[in-house]
Amino acid sequence: MATKSYISPDGAVRTSDYRSGRFEIGRIRFPFHSQAWERENLSGPGCGLVFPTLPYRLTLMKTGIETIVLPPTVLFTNGMDPIARRPVTPQGLLSDFVEISRVLAIEIVSEFDSAQSDTGKPFRFLEGTLPPALVLQVSALLRSTRSSNDPDPLYVEESILNIVQAALHVSYSARGHKLRHRKRPLRKKQIDIVADVIHRLTTQSARPASLQELASSVDLSAAYLCRVFRGVTGQTIHEFLTHQRLRLALNQLADAIDLTAVAVSSGFYDAPQFTRTFRREFGVTPSRARQALRNGHGINDITIRKASRTPITAPCN
Repeated sequence: MATKSYISPDGAVRTSDYRSGRFEIGRIRFPFHSQAWERENLSGPGCGLVFPTLPYRLTLMKTGIETIVLPPTVLFTNGMDPIARRPVTPQGLLSDFVEISRVLAIEIVSEFDSAQSDTGKPFRFLEGTLPPALVLQVSALLRSTRSSNDPDPLYVEESILNIVQAALHVSYSARGHKLRHRKRPLRKKQIDIVADVIHRLTTQSARPASLQELASSVDLSAAYLCRVFRGVTGQTIHEFLTHQRLRLALNQLADAIDLTAVAVSSGFYDAPQFTRTFRREFGVTPSRARQALRNGHGINDITIRKASRTPITAPCN
């Protein structure tokens, strides 16, 4: 989808880089002299994580709790919370955000905190601190969605869930909460689920459906599907799909004349995306790999750089 911006009469700008069903990624910007600072605001309709680029003062109107928000803080919002913001820098406000539906948020939080998930307000905390690795993961996702007019829904939605889960894990652990784990389901049921999903992913002719559509097709929530798939295979759904596409492309490479045709037939959006992904995985470009395959030498150099993932044999949590 193309980026869409919504500008309010008081100068506040809300940009949506990706929006589909229960997921959204975007950015909020208030100029320093915007009248948006003077009014009470509502957080977004979904339950969200806000990643501030610039510091500002924040007040929760219902409780009177006030704080100064500083990077790399993450703010947790429960949807339609009345809040007030005040500038502390002349640059105004600039924050990125991800949002998921309340239903998904409650399900994710129940992994850590069943008592809180029963309240209807999933997030117990107002703020937490992101570790550097998670900051980079958020930045990579934001850059990916903003640089593409047609971001991969499966990658975006699965990444959003992973970020929410990781941020909650860090926040609960930092506060000394004992993490709660669900009773482990039967192993056979997990394998049946993953086998069904793999069948759907590898037989459909079009680009993969969104994560939500994929989960609905097997009557599961998106959060549960991601957890089970990774527990059984050791990979995210998007990683699995990428590896399958690369192997399909590799099988065609030696006899291929047109690399763009190889890219599209293997499921990549275009040749540049194929080349970037191939080089990141194998350490060489598709054209160099094709040459080595045709010459029959140097083939040992075309090996997957990442360690192969062995499927997890124990049931996932």
